[in-house]
Amino acid sequence: MTKAKKNQKLPFVRKLLFGVGDSTNSLFFTVIMLYYLFFLTDVVGLTPVLAGAVIFIGKAWDAITDPAIGYFSDKTKSRWGRRRPYLLFGIVPACLSFILIWQKFPIENQTLLFLTYVGLNLVFWLFFTIVAIPYAALMPELSLDYDDRTSLISARMSFSIVFGLVAAAVPMSIVGAYTNKSAGYAVMATILGLFGIVPILITFFGTRERKEFQEKASLSIVSAFRETMRNKAFMIAMLIFLLSWVCVDIVGAVFIYFITYWICLPDGYMSLFLGVLFVTAVLFLPFWVFVSSKIGKKKTYIIGMSFWAVVMTFSFLLRPGIPITVLVFFSFLAGIGVSTAHLIPWAMIIDCVDLDELKTKARREGMYTGFTLFLQKFASAFAIFITGLFLEFSGYVENMAQNEDALFAIRFVFGSIPALLLILSIIVAAKYPITKEKYEEIRAKLDKRR
Repeated sequence: MTKAKKNQKLPFVRKLLFGVGDSTNSLFFTVIMLYYLFFLTDVVGLTPVLAGAVIFIGKAWDAITDPAIGYFSDKTKSRWGRRRPYLLFGIVPACLSFILIWQKFPIENQTLLFLTYVGLNLVFWLFFTIVAIPYAALMPELSLDYDDRTSLISARMSFSIVFGLVAAAVPMSIVGAYTNKSAGYAVMATILGLFGIVPILITFFGTRERKEFQEKASLSIVSAFRETMRNKAFMIAMLIFLLSWVCVDIVGAVFIYFITYWICLPDGYMSLFLGVLFVTAVLFLPFWVFVSSKIGKKKTYIIGMSFWAVVMTFSFLLRPGIPITVLVFFSFLAGIGVSTAHLIPWAMIIDCVDLDELKTKARREGMYTGFTLFLQKFASAFAIFITGLFLEFSGYVENMAQNEDALFAIRFVFGSIPALLLILSIIVAAKYPITKEKYEEIRAKLDKRR
């Protein structure tokens, strides 16, 4: 196979057929991030600490299974490839178990209630991982061109952000149509769960894997883990990804508390503010792709995250009674930074897969994807758990006006903590070593070897 054929750009339609699969992942992940803690505290009736613990345990389990599923998908050989069989056979149980975690059960005892939701979340996150990790691992091999990969990720993140918007706006519209909140959440979960089957099947039938990668030698799980840890560029890219997505998770989880209890607006305004944020993020993806093609991924990330850090710092200036237009403008500015967080860290990580192939002679997209999401989900789960502790020990009481300590905790977690994490991610990003020139050198060596 010639270098030109190996590194040719992916047709736009193929990018869309791959990208649409992230609609399901984003829909499920975002609706859980935005509303599940609130559902557990204000609908199910769990205390904030136990509700945070449910999310922490579920995501920690999800994190643990990520590298395992990634490793097994690297070793899988089938007529459909290494990744696509997991999409085909994992999506239905993933969607059904998603529906179950949003049901309210007639249980009064806090311990039994806690154990019930922990068990349901363990099942859901296992099947979610079986679909999500192989899907993400498809990305590095669909295109081998430095800038085309950023464009591919942009297509994926367009669907991710659009359906993040759907997850922000649609659920509360469905729930609000019912006087019984628990019934509203159950109907909402059923509609989203059944829909989630379709995008993954479109990706399954619309993508093809590289046969030559399926023939690559594989490493033992111990060697795979050791070589992953030795990849310095990946460890830096993974930490960048980790810090930026923890910020996305924290802001998403606390936004509803910030609007409801500090700004004192009804739940319905969440759809407006999140809608502006997500639409802005989608619209700015082509802009960041263009910037990245001109100045590189590292500089692009630093610019975007610096902007977002400033925006989150200024959230402390927002006060009850502030004009809605100001809050809309704040959401617009935050969306510009969120757009960068969706795009650039993934683009950095998948370039590290080729560096690993140069060193190990193995293609291990699944292991890299799984290991990245293992740490990201564990960190996010811990961050949400700490958020629950902040609320609990500040005196938060659901469905009531909050005391001064609780209000300060909500504002601090929403604005200050993300700003500090973003600043840290900028410091880390300055050390990322794979430039466009370095990547072209890596690809040239791989093409010569083949």
